[in-house]
Amino acid sequence: MELHEPPPQLHRAAPVPVRRSPERRQRGGAAWQQAAGTWTLVHEAFHLRHWRFRRNDAKVLCQTIVYFTDAMRLGATEQQANELYPYALALYRQVTQPYPWYRDPACIVPPWILPPRP
Repeated sequence: MELHEPPPQLHRAAPVPVRRSPERRQRGGAAWQQAAGTWTLVHEAFHLRHWRFRRNDAKVLCQTIVYFTDAMRLGATEQQANELYPYALALYRQVTQPYPWYRDPACIVPPWILPPRP
């Protein structure tokens, strides 16, 4: 599988605001919205990038999940990016499971690693 650098649009994007209030974290709605916003930004950036697969949604979705945490780190800590990654995995599965033509068989989805206990 050929890996690509993140699109330059991601480096020029505004940082992703991450709120850490306990009330919002309990509800999960804000985290889901932050993950979906980052997902959309990364996904569309790969469509805009001039590479041969920019019109292939399966390849774009693969690159979206591969570079999700890198994009999160532009405006969040590594811990915050790791907290939102399960939501990104859920989005990826939500798109690729019912629509197999959006699944790239060569895609290697990075696993979510349970953070260490403090």
